[in-house]
Amino acid sequence: MIDLNDDSWIGRSVPAADPELRICFMVSDHFYIGDPNDWKQLDDPAYRQPLAPPEGIDRFDTRSVLGHESALAAHYRDIVERAVLLDCDEPGLDTYFWMRLWISAGGAEACSFPWYDTWREMERVFDWLKQAGDGGEEWFDIDQGWMSKMVRRGERFHLYQADPDDGEEYANLEVDRAQLLASAARVRDEISVIIPRLTAALGFDAWTEPGDLRTDCFGTPDWNPARLRGSV
Repeated sequence: MIDLNDDSWIGRSVPAADPELRICFMVSDHFYIGDPNDWKQLDDPAYRQPLAPPEGIDRFDTRSVLGHESALAAHYRDIVERAVLLDCDEPGLDTYFWMRLWISAGGAEACSFPWYDTWREMERVFDWLKQAGDGGEEWFDIDQGWMSKMVRRGERFHLYQADPDDGEEYANLEVDRAQLLASAARVRDEISVIIPRLTAALGFDAWTEPGDLRTDCFGTPDWNPARLRGSV
């Protein structure tokens, strides 16, 4: 088990080039129609309806989605309509709207934040990076099988992720502060445009705050998914 007060990891950080903070929309390739509590059905392709990927978007990160929000909104509308038709409401509808946050270095994923699903959860990382003082209080978060630490030393950030139980290190990097902050500012600007556009198209913000979703949250003057209820 890791000693949570041990900061010796900072001296072992490996320099990494071109750090970039990224947010990706977790676009699903199928809609699950089985019992959410039945593991056999969860693993059975017979309980999956294929979903067409949004057109014109390749990686589903904010840079790729910006300007193509209508295609992504159509994908989400399809999910809501299927949920209404099949009466597949809670639990699990919110999982189709989750996002993922990670830090890449050298073009490859370096640090991930697997327990953050919404912008409000991710925003804490952005805020800490922007406000972190040299040698000040470290970032720390921990969950099942995952621990994250970050600290600023001069004009570098040290990023550390490991399993708090068995001590396995997932990442221990040292990156340029200015580069990471520049990418964070760009992504924040992009998400501040994308989420309102998706919200306008769906009639509800499913990306900012954590919480369980229901199909009756959604609808706009030109789109009423509730009309489909009972039509199958």
